[in-house]
Amino acid sequence: MKEISMLNNEDGTVLVLALIMLVLLTLIGISATTTSMIETRISGNERVYKQNFYAAEAASMHCAQDMEERANPKADAPTLVWLHPLNAVVDSNIRDDSFWTDANSAVSITGNTRLLASSEGLVGGGAGTSLDMTKSTVHGYRIYGRCRPQNSGPTIIEIGFRKAF
Repeated sequence: MKEISMLNNEDGTVLVLALIMLVLLTLIGISATTTSMIETRISGNERVYKQNFYAAEAASMHCAQDMEERANPKADAPTLVWLHPLNAVVDSNIRDDSFWTDANSAVSITGNTRLLASSEGLVGGGAGTSLDMTKSTVHGYRIYGRCRPQNSGPTIIEIGFRKAF
């Protein structure tokens, strides 16, 4: 008899437990969806950053290759707008968008990447400062590559370059 009366006792505890479980599962689902949306945005931003970084690096490597192929970049300096003399380019210029114009830099590969180089003069020590005419003189350069896409900030790469004459 006791067993039959327990089966007929319908207080609704199972219904309450089922509703609590549904609420918990809904909250877990919403949390997982929000997390995946944030992760998708992060990976998209990282992709854009890497594209800009590699484009700026390609511009600086393009400049280094051009300087390597020239017999004497210093002799060509008057015709190369992107090759600047000693101390003509400072860090504040590099950060300034208005400096990266056709008068100071050159377009590399695509329209949103530019390049420029700045002479550091003779590299000190060793063969660079010797008065011996049989030794080469080594000139140092700072080469900059810049990528400025329309929808994000600029990415600037600086590399060092040395050339013996």
